[in-house]
Amino acid sequence: MPIFASSMAAAEFRREGAILPVRVALPQDMAERRRRENHPLPLVQKADAIMDTGAVQSGIDMGVARALNLEVRNWAMIRTPSGVKMQPRYSVSLRIPEVGLLREITVFGLQLAPRPYRVLLGRDILSLGTLVYSGWKGSFEFCV
Repeated sequence: MPIFASSMAAAEFRREGAILPVRVALPQDMAERRRRENHPLPLVQKADAIMDTGAVQSGIDMGVARALNLEVRNWAMIRTPSGVKMQPRYSVSLRIPEVGLLREITVFGLQLAPRPYRVLLGRDILSLGTLVYSGWKGSFEFCV
């Protein structure tokens, strides 16, 4: 079982959080449709993701959604630290290469800029594995 491990100075870890690299791409059905229609496929988006145990569902920055030219699947209300908002939902293919995870999931479109991450991994993804978080050591491990 592959494990992604990261460590940094404890103060930096408290400031930045548990971040790991991910890849976001079109879901398979949308990619196949675009191929059939002879439309070019957008490049897979490489991004940093923060692990957020307080989020029920994962999300991507709206810039990632625009770069992939994603279609809005539906809209839903979400509760954020700044209040309740209506946000778009998209289907994406999410890959975490370091732990061998590939899933097609529904994500919220979020305004994450100017944060250093463009993907938020919620409990829909975190529940698939084990997260070991050590704030005082400035480290975390994630495996699926």
